Amino acid sequence: ERGFIFIKDGEFSKADEYFERVLDANPKNWRAYLGKLLCSLNLKSPEKLGMSYTPLTGNSLYNKAVEYAPANEKEQLLAQIQLRQ
Repeated sequence: ERGFIFIKDGEFSKADEYFERVLDANPKNWRAYLGKLLCSLNLKSPEKLGMSYTPLTGNSLYNKAVEYAPANEKEQLLAQIQLRQ
């Protein structure tokens, strides 16, 4: 949660550090991959993913977030690709 607070404040490098710590402890934490993805794209919320000009397909952080997310969250992440088409 603290990483997402840093994201909301636009402090992407601090947020990324926190997400790395989470992944050190749990390498399948989908929210940490989502947070790192937001940091890499300088986006302040997951809802902005569909507006990003950077392709999400092929992005390893996006792919890992989708792979490890629970079914309902996976659907929302995949819907971000649909928003771009």
